[in-house]
Amino acid sequence: MMGFRFGAHGAAPRDDMTAKLAKLKGQLAALAQKTAASGKASDKVGGNTPHTVSDDGEVPADVKLAITRDETVVRAALKKVGVDYDALIATEGNTPYALALRANPALARDILAAENPVLAALDVAVAYKPYAEFGARYGTEPEAIKAAILAEHQNTRRADAEPAPKAALGPLFSRAAAGPAAPAAPVAKSKGLDGVFRK
Repeated sequence: MMGFRFGAHGAAPRDDMTAKLAKLKGQLAALAQKTAASGKASDKVGGNTPHTVSDDGEVPADVKLAITRDETVVRAALKKVGVDYDALIATEGNTPYALALRANPALARDILAAENPVLAALDVAVAYKPYAEFGARYGTEPEAIKAAILAEHQNTRRADAEPAPKAALGPLFSRAAAGPAAPAAPVAKSKGLDGVFRK
């Protein structure tokens, strides 16, 4: 059986694909450098430039480029499962990430020094979320927390003290009550198991 010979049919497809791949990599690198140089992310939310982890401090250009690339991938992946990445790492407002950075400003330095700053920022946001939810529910000052917990406890006791609505009296099951029972049919006298199985 005679095999296909590239030499007889022009250049090898592998060489052509390698050239195309190199061209695409070059275009991607140029686009990433242009994005990093302009200081803007590729997709905008509501006309505003979204916050990036690299905005939390000074980082070298290559790290900023890697963060931008990683954030693009993570933003798209989280969007697929209904999570807004930009809302998670926003440093304004009362997001878990913003509250964590306000509580410990040294976190920004640690995040930027991490092997993957984007994942480190997400770890901080997810780890601080229970504290942020507690603060939103009860407050952050000891007296406010105490007052909110006491008020919640009193509301719970009041709700427990209220009698539950009584069920309507009626049959045990949902069907209507049956009329007088019909007389049972007479049962024929059985001959035992032999009579049942030897018919």
